[in-house]
Formats: sequence, C-alpha cells, structure tokens
Amino acid sequence: MYRDDSYLDRFTATVTAAEPVSAGLFAVELDRTLFYPTGGGQPHDTGRLAGKPVVDVHEGGDGRILHLVSAESPPSGEVAGEIDWVRRFDHMQQHTGQHILSRAFVEMAGAATKSFHLGEGLCTIDIDRTELDAAMARSVEARTNEIVFSDPPVEVDLIDAARAPQLAADMNLARDLALKPGDPIRMVRVGRFDETPCGGTHVRRAGEVGAVAIRRWERFKGGTRVAFVCGGRVVRVMRELGEVVDACVARLSVQPAELPLALDRIQDQLGETRRTVKALNEALVGAEAMAREASARPVGACRVLVELFAGRPAEDLQLLARKYVEAGSRFALLAATDPDAGKTTLVFARSAAGVPAEMSMGEILSAICGAHGGKGGGGAALARGGGMPAGEAGICLEEAFQVISSRLLA
Repeated sequence: MYRDDSYLDRFTATVTAAEPVSAGLFAVELDRTLFYPTGGGQPHDTGRLAGKPVVDVHEGGDGRILHLVSAESPPSGEVAGEIDWVRRFDHMQQHTGQHILSRAFVEMAGAATKSFHLGEGLCTIDIDRTELDAAMARSVEARTNEIVFSDPPVEVDLIDAARAPQLAADMNLARDLALKPGDPIRMVRVGRFDETPCGGTHVRRAGEVGAVAIRRWERFKGGTRVAFVCGGRVVRVMRELGEVVDACVARLSVQPAELPLALDRIQDQLGETRRTVKALNEALVGAEAMAREASARPVGACRVLVELFAGRPAEDLQLLARKYVEAGSRFALLAATDPDAGKTTLVFARSAAGVPAEMSMGEILSAICGAHGGKGGGGAALARGGGMPAGEAGICLEEAFQVISSRLLA
C-alpha cells in the first residue's frame, strides 16, 4: 500500500502469519501493509500494529514483508495499523531530495550515483567522481534547490518490464532493478527533470522537499561520498549551527563572518603560549636538576641521581633525567608511581661523555623491568619503561644503582 499512496498513515489488515522471534518479539505477516520495509537505501517505517510497537520491517527471503512487533502475545485476526508519520514524511523528503540531487550531479558534473543511504542524521550518496571541489558542490546544490523551488509534480508510473534493459542503458543506472520476472518497473518522475526506477516513498511535489543542503564530501572507494540533508533536517541543522555560531560570536565579540580569522588568531596565540610554557618548563626543570646535584650519589668519577616521585608525569621525568645528565659523567635513575593505577614508570639516562660507552641504559632498564613484571627499553643513553607494581619502584631503582655501581667500579 505504501507504493500506491505514501501519504496514508492508517490502515486495517488481516494477520496471515505470526512467529516468535525472541521473548516479547514476533514476526507478523499481513495480507496488506502500509509499513515500508528496509530497502533501496531507505530505512523501514515504524509505528503500531494492534496497538503494539512495530520496531522493524523487512522483506523475508521469499519476498514476504515481515513486521517485528513488540508484544507479549502475537496479534491475530483483523488489526489496525498506524505509521509513525513524522518518520515517514522525513524519509519521503530525504528520498525525493536524493533523486533530485543525484540528477543534478549527472547534469552538472557528469557523476552518476552508485548508492544511497538514508541515515538518522545525514543522508549520503556515493558518486562516480573522484574530484569534487566546493565550487562544483555548491553549483550542484543550487541546481537541486532550483528544481525544488520550482515545485514540479512527483509522479509514479508502472512501465512494462520488457523495457528494463533499455531503461537501464538509457538512464545509465548502476544498480540492478531487482525485479521479479514479469514485474512492471516502478518509475518515479520529478517533472521533466528526473525519471528513476525506485520502490521507495516520495512526496507528491518537489516543493515539499523544502530545501537540500550538502553538508560535506570525501573520497570513498574510488569515488566521492556526499553527505546531505533535506526538508526538516535542514531546519534542524541550521538551528544547531546557528546556536554554535551565536555562542562563538558572543564569547569572541566578533561578527559571524569574522569567526575564521578570530579562530586563526586564537590558534596562533595558543601556539605561542605553548612554546613559551615549554621553554619555561625546560628552564625550571633544568634548575631543578642542578639543585638535585647535592643529593646525587658519587660512584667513582661519576654521580648517580636516584629518586622516586609520586604522581609525576612520565614526560617530566624524562626531561628531568635528560637535563641532569647534560653536564657529563652523570647517571639519572628516576621512577614515578601512579596513585590511581598503582603502576610505576622508570626513566634511566646517562651522559653522552664521561661514562663508559658500552653501558646501555636500554639494556639495564629492560632487564630490571622484565624481572619485576614490567616492560620497557630504549637506547644506550636514554630508556623508559614501567608497568610493575608501585611498591616495587624503590627496589627497581636500587637494583639499577647496584648494576651501574658494579660496572663503574669494576
């Protein structure tokens, strides 16, 4: 019935079969139906059947239309059905808008539509064109809305199936017509602008689409995926974007057209601030490293800084180790525990000069981490790891100190 009149939203029918699918869910077959089943890129209708929610509608393998009804017991006999009209009309707007948009892409860009998907938020078409710039997208959008605003009728005709091969060739259709032998072809015409085989639901006049807005596009599987909205969704998107723009305008004290420049300025300032903070942090950690010289342990001609921190970020730990060993003949064996995760981070570093060249921090750290259930590694001069329990952090540091001391004094 949905093919005969997309505007009907109530009907009566007789239940011809009802089978349980799961607890509280039945697959119901009717002798006739207004419920559109998922297909052709368009989602199913929802609504109520015998007063119970219809949560899904799909075609069975034998072409039967099955209604998934949420109920304690299956409906039977003659039942009343009601379509969720808000959802149905939204789908009618989106699907009719897609026909017009797809034809506009053929006309303006020589790009045929390969597939269509009607999503809950955005709709998409995949076109056989790899390059699409803003100028072309806006030209196609303008042409689409020109047709919508001119309000031609949207009509449905049934064409003899014998014409199917020729229609497919004439209209450059990429998809199968999916017809049973002898079935007529259901043609949907938008004035003289477009004629396409389609089994979906559509509005009666193009003006009911309201408007079509292309939201974005991207390369996809050798072509381009175009996301768009039609009708009431355009209003919703405009409202959402308007609220965001108004909030930004109020906070930044600029006009809407000045927002891009204001954001560029903020990004530049943020970048400069980050560079300044990084430089100041390095200077502060450098001073901290010098202040810790007195607490370092002497081993032969070298000094070894061994320290355990609570909750210090691994990046800060690494910077402190690097700053401490810059002066030469130094080792830094540092650890930090994470109070929340109960884990430990280790950072071992040595100077580039004044220490045995064969002494590798990566090798020492890897062995100690492995012995305590952690993991890690690195190069000769700097290594990082962890993962062992926080209670073993101090033990790991002392073991590393003993290894380094024994090698320095050997």
